[in-house]
Amino acid sequence: MTSSADFVTLGDGRALLRGTTARLVRWFDDRFLQMAREDGAVECRFPATIAGDVLTRAGYFDAHPGGATGLGGGAASYWLPPAVCYHAYAMLAGTRLDTPIKLTASQTCFREADRPA
Repeated sequence: MTSSADFVTLGDGRALLRGTTARLVRWFDDRFLQMAREDGAVECRFPATIAGDVLTRAGYFDAHPGGATGLGGGAASYWLPPAVCYHAYAMLAGTRLDTPIKLTASQTCFREADRPA
């Protein structure tokens, strides 16, 4: 474990942010959200999990075999989201966009890029 006052690496790829570092991350998130809203973006808050059929339909498992963390079995299983954009794809599925739209979202994502396929 490596540590400074406000940033701790836990030795397994995770990090703990606290104090000034946590406030700085929140400040940047707030500024980027403000800029996106001023530019006409719609803020989205997506669930902490994503359905396996969404990732299948998007071709995620073909492109990244073994690159996601499942939370159950079967076709109706749920997964930790490897990227926030997959939620947006599901939200817009079957929608015809006559004009461009702008979305903004912030979420913890769970990629397992180092896991062998």
